[in-house]
Amino acid sequence: MVATTGFQAALESNRASIGYGVESVWGTAAGQFQLIRFNSSTLAGARTMQRPSEITGTREASQSVTTQVTAGGTINFSMSATTFDEFVFANVLQADWGSTVAINGSSGDITLTASSGMITLSSTTPGKFSGLINKQWIRTLGFSLGSTLTDGTKANNGWWFIENRGTSPDTVLNLIGPNGTGAATETPSGSAAKIRASTIKNGSTFKSYFTEVQYDTDKFLKYAGSYAARATLTGGLGAFTTGTVDIVSKSEAQGTATSSTGAVLAAPTGRVMDPISGFVGCYFNGADLGTGVESFGITLENTGAASEFAMGSAAAQGILSGTFTASGTLRAYFKDFTLYSNVANETSGELAFIVQDSTGASYAFTFLDAKLNGRIAIGGPGQAVSVDYEVSAGPTSAGTFVIDRMAAS
Repeated sequence: MVATTGFQAALESNRASIGYGVESVWGTAAGQFQLIRFNSSTLAGARTMQRPSEITGTREASQSVTTQVTAGGTINFSMSATTFDEFVFANVLQADWGSTVAINGSSGDITLTASSGMITLSSTTPGKFSGLINKQWIRTLGFSLGSTLTDGTKANNGWWFIENRGTSPDTVLNLIGPNGTGAATETPSGSAAKIRASTIKNGSTFKSYFTEVQYDTDKFLKYAGSYAARATLTGGLGAFTTGTVDIVSKSEAQGTATSSTGAVLAAPTGRVMDPISGFVGCYFNGADLGTGVESFGITLENTGAASEFAMGSAAAQGILSGTFTASGTLRAYFKDFTLYSNVANETSGELAFIVQDSTGASYAFTFLDAKLNGRIAIGGPGQAVSVDYEVSAGPTSAGTFVIDRMAAS
């Protein structure tokens, strides 16, 4: 069959792709690029044009001139595992992910102890937990005791927050978590017990990315020195988890080929995270809210991030990294004052949202010192009464905001 040519009036968005490479020198492409998944993009260059207010005898206005050129825009995406770890999360947090921790039992050397509401994870092997830190979510697998949860798993398996690492930090972890009341003391035999974790928190190491948009085989727009001024993540009833990242760049340039040093790596292919099985829960100080969650939103912002311009060049000369802030929203059903009382008392705590994909790969997004402000909303007759919370986060010795990713197995 002969392919038809000449049928397109314009390039089609289905052929577009966005890739990036981590810069070692600001504004300079380096390394092999990685494609991301995205829903839409407004990345573009923008020119500021000004017309001189000259007085002429002809009543004709003077020609406008370019006074500034900027580059950047917003990329909208649907949340999926591993796709946005670097380009969005490491970018906006200005930090590197810690090493992926995959701890397995050996000859039954890991024990989960549940005693009077206290949960402890311990090991008889020195240095067993050396890769884990305070204020980090971990996931345990391979346990067989504890109460049976709604998904059929046992309470000893699941998500736990390391409140502190105990008196022997490499062998003892003091935990809190939503499964605490149903946990039971257990020492899985052999190598059955598993702990999975990897973490990143807001930092101050400047990171930038060389971003390029490909429209056709020989048509590229390149955005050197890309920096995440802002990123959001949103989930709610009837909608999968979505996000945005606002990019500030040094410049926009055209190209006919990729700037990647090798073949551009394909984007991950896992399913997006849905609002049913994909939403694990929302937790305040490690405990389940005890009420239904209708929606949540997270905003991570480098407030004041902006390009630095100088006369004589259209390209930015540098970027102001801004001040990191974390805020959010939470809409939950109102049935008692357990959570709402924190508003009046101005009680802050660790607020976390955990999501996962269809394979079980999960992420925990945690405000380490979240303060809630909210109001009870009565929308009309015959409706559920809800509380709309605003979340503001303050700094702690462990940071302001933490993201933990945990493998499915």
